[in-house]
Amino acid sequence: MLININGWISKIPFIKKIYSRILNIILNSKKEFIVNFKNIRLFINIKDPIDKIIFFKNEYEEKQIKFLSDWTKKNKPNIFIDIGANFGVYSLRISKLFQMLKVIAFEPVLTTFNKLKMNIKINNLEKRIKTYNVGLSNSNGLKKMIALKRRDYIQSGGFSFNLPRRKLNKEEVIQYHKSMKGDEVLKFKKKKIVIKIDVEGYENKVLLGIKNLLKNNKILLQIEIFNNNFKKINKLLLKQNFKVINKFYKTSDYFYINH
Repeated sequence: MLININGWISKIPFIKKIYSRILNIILNSKKEFIVNFKNIRLFINIKDPIDKIIFFKNEYEEKQIKFLSDWTKKNKPNIFIDIGANFGVYSLRISKLFQMLKVIAFEPVLTTFNKLKMNIKINNLEKRIKTYNVGLSNSNGLKKMIALKRRDYIQSGGFSFNLPRRKLNKEEVIQYHKSMKGDEVLKFKKKKIVIKIDVEGYENKVLLGIKNLLKNNKILLQIEIFNNNFKKINKLLLKQNFKVINKFYKTSDYFYINH
């Protein structure tokens, strides 16, 4: 099933409410389908919170993607690296907009990675997006991750390497995923690179694992930083000659540049 979604619906509360109810009835027996979204196709599951936002609001981090796109048009980077790619919204949209840009996506969760691969395939972007089913860190090996499971569905967003010190509740599940040091695979030098990092509080380890990449290239960095981590992460980036050029407080996304 291929469904076209329309953003104007989300702007009219009454229509949106009726539309949502009708769709929930229609889709009750079919939770997975393909949608046309912002010039790409996405395989989505209506149980997933991120998919719901895309489906009902026809949007996903539009301001951030616009800023990245505008900067890319002006500065013409060589490479886009998507760390914590999830099912690929950033990688797919950036690849569609900039056909000469090399795109590399990292996603450690196997179920989400398989969804990423499917989205790449249905958009005919297999030759332009290189994928790795690993999480980037400052060391190699298997690492524990925690995720939320609701209505018998493990959510694609919210996976984290930062495990709580308390007892897990019934909605939390533990999985093991492969992790590797970023500098061992990203050995670029003297390139102009855009990096997006969305790793649910694990950004310190990711940054420590790509020290050489950050040092040897001109970087625009989009990074989600939780409030309790900001001082530490900001200090680390300032030491590496980065400065903040934009920020979105609502989503905790910051843009840094080192040149």
